Amino acid sequence: MNITLELLSLDNSLDIYRFEVENRAYFESELPSRGDDYYIPQNYNQIIQGIIDEQSRGECYMYAIRNEAGKVVGRVNLTSVQKGEAELGYRIGKGHSGKGIAGKAVQMALYFAKSNHNLQKIIAGTSTENVPSQKVLEKNGFVFIDKVEKYMELNGKWIDNLNYSKIL
Repeated sequence: MNITLELLSLDNSLDIYRFEVENRAYFESELPSRGDDYYIPQNYNQIIQGIIDEQSRGECYMYAIRNEAGKVVGRVNLTSVQKGEAELGYRIGKGHSGKGIAGKAVQMALYFAKSNHNLQKIIAGTSTENVPSQKVLEKNGFVFIDKVEKYMELNGKWIDNLNYSKIL
């Protein structure tokens, strides 16, 4: 399985938008909705421009994950960048999970975090129910830090969260 990571740009924003639209229902079954406004093309274009501006200031680094065929199959993001630290987040599209893509993308993002963005510490969180995501973090050297009970509400149910950290 060969994948590539591409920093979000105007050149790949349409492919990322299509990925988000195609996977909206799938993601919203496990994560809070981004809301209808996110999926309106004009709004999305403004959001993308805002992210590009944030990237230029070193506040975040958002990557598209492409498979061997060039299709966007996921995203991996480094957000809340401050004082050499960032928060890691990722999502893999429906039909592409369980193939090692998340693990490889996280590994690549950690490499970029250190070599391209001079980050020293990465934190990440996942729900207690998302065992595959926990395994991705642990296989990439993240260490469990703590558990936050009732972290978020999703579809009327409270979800607990597990926090992890990795020193680069």
